[in-house]
Amino acid sequence: MTDQGYRTFLTTILITLLLVSSRTSATEKKIDFQRDIAPILQSRCLSCHQDRIRQGGLALHSKVEIDKGGESGEIIDPGDPDASSLMDLITPYEGTAEMPRDAAPLTEVEVQLFRDWIKQGASWPENFVLEPPMRWSLKPLQRPPVPEIVKPVADFPIRNPIDAFIAARHQSADVEPAPQASRRTLIRRLYLDLTGLLPSPSDVSAYVADKDPAAYEKLVDKLLASPHFGERWGRFWLDLARYADSDGYLGDSIRPHAWVYREWVIQAVNDD
Repeated sequence: MTDQGYRTFLTTILITLLLVSSRTSATEKKIDFQRDIAPILQSRCLSCHQDRIRQGGLALHSKVEIDKGGESGEIIDPGDPDASSLMDLITPYEGTAEMPRDAAPLTEVEVQLFRDWIKQGASWPENFVLEPPMRWSLKPLQRPPVPEIVKPVADFPIRNPIDAFIAARHQSADVEPAPQASRRTLIRRLYLDLTGLLPSPSDVSAYVADKDPAAYEKLVDKLLASPHFGERWGRFWLDLARYADSDGYLGDSIRPHAWVYREWVIQAVNDD
């Protein structure tokens, strides 16, 4: 090989190494615990591994606890993800993983974030403790401010706060609201929603001819006071309770007193 050829060969090797090195460094981004790891731990892990609930003796809400590990020993070896049993627990195999249990496994991106985090030393901010997410049903009720609609759409007048929230969402999504329904359409919707029955022709004619601005509200009150309202909406609870007048299956024996519970549910809905 000539000197010129040798220099060309070395130059090619050097450029290749630089390209590989730069590509590797670009793909291995610096992991920020609070941005990349904490949200996954909080949403996917703390329901089973926290201060009050420690499945397998493992808690993942603080650095002290995660360093302790669980009943099977330590789960993280900082700097070595392959030696960290946490990776075995969260990496799916044939679509399932040990953690989180009875839930969808972490995504490939989430698993890779944990791998990179451990590889980079598994840093955890000092005195940083994760709180388990509060169930939505236990959160205090809040009254958000009513949006101010600067340019309301002619076909969507703002009559109440709910209209304002809907109009604000329309505008943020750049969506035109549907045109207002006719009175014939409105009465059909109300009857079907509240009683599950269609209005009679005379009811439709009376509502269409009613010029009272509060005609819609009066119709709502009328249907809420109807016994058919409890029959319609009580069915949702009865379905959940698996109510039936008979046993079903082969014998399909009649339950002679089941109707008492059915009537109680209907009456309870109507009295509420």
